[in-house]
Amino acid sequence: MFTLITVANLARIVNCGEGRVVAWVGCRAGSQRLPNKNTLPFLGNLTLVDIKLAQLVNVPEVDHIVFSSDDEVALSIARRHAANSTKMTVEERVECFKESVKPREQACAEGACGEASCTSSEYMQFIAHRLKQSPFLAQHMLYTPVTAPMFNETAIASQIRTHLSSKAGAVPVTSMSGYFYHKDKPLTFSPTNCVATQSLDAVQWLTWPSMIGKVGYIEASGWFGDNPVPIQWCM
Repeated sequence: MFTLITVANLARIVNCGEGRVVAWVGCRAGSQRLPNKNTLPFLGNLTLVDIKLAQLVNVPEVDHIVFSSDDEVALSIARRHAANSTKMTVEERVECFKESVKPREQACAEGACGEASCTSSEYMQFIAHRLKQSPFLAQHMLYTPVTAPMFNETAIASQIRTHLSSKAGAVPVTSMSGYFYHKDKPLTFSPTNCVATQSLDAVQWLTWPSMIGKVGYIEASGWFGDNPVPIQWCM
């Protein structure tokens, strides 16, 4: 008697023993530059929320998806997807991460978020703290905002496999060569020894379409690895 091995099952067999990969999709209400951008039609009738959740459901390397938002429209969209998937949880976002010039220090890392804001690093620590506990029991955390629809199923699956093989984290970057300054000083060139642009050292811009690392490291540091693998990704 033969058992049919699907692509999803094959990925799980290959990743056997690597630990659970849990994706966190954060979707904040109140975009200032384009109001309601996450829930407006983006591709036909599909919103950015629709696209990202459909992508993650179709990535066999993702064991579970947690969608978190304080936007009722986004939550409603996510609940429709969750009704058709056994690997998705939808929850209301805690008032932990708000853009502010006065971030607090440790409350998010301790899992006790209130109305005061926290830094992006503290938010990553808070998420890791949540995902390592029951019922998620994540060993690896994939942070995937909805605002990168072009970083699709293939890109996400490849990123996860890169991380699982290295255990170092994997972060997408865009490399740019040019005459760059930083804080009024030359960053990539010498003013007294200029060379052709293509000969200059490239600057790697970390673009955040999807980030992955080990949960324990992220909880302790707020980052995705001591030396995460850069994945070239052209925006």
